Parts: sequence; structure tokens; C-alpha cells
Amino acid sequence: MKNTKTFIEGLDNEANYAISKADFIAKMYIALKEAAETECWIILLEKSGYIEVNKCDIKNKCL
Repeated sequence: MKNTKTFIEGLDNEANYAISKADFIAKMYIALKEAAETECWIILLEKSGYIEVNKCDIKNKCL
């Protein structure tokens, strides 16, 4: 999870230095897709019983 958070932060940082509005949108969209995939894995792991977490706690830690 730490690697994913770092990757998303990196994309967000890259977007701040985008060369165009389209480049900014593309980088932010990739970051959004990565965040959605991570959320999906957390939910799947929680439902399968591998982890017990409060999704709100994880969400707050990732912000």
C-alpha cells in the first residue's frame, strides 16, 4: 500500500508540472485509476477476511 500511495503522489506531483491542460488531465486520471484499483484491493481483502480494517481509517491515512 505504501508503494501505491507513493506512486499516486508522484503522478500528482508530475501533473503539477504538466506541459498542457491535456497532459495534466491525463496524469490525474492515471492517479485516479491507481487509487480506485487500490480501493478495490482493500475491499476485496477485507471481504475475504485477510484484513480487518476500517476503510475510513485507511482513506484518511492515504490523504
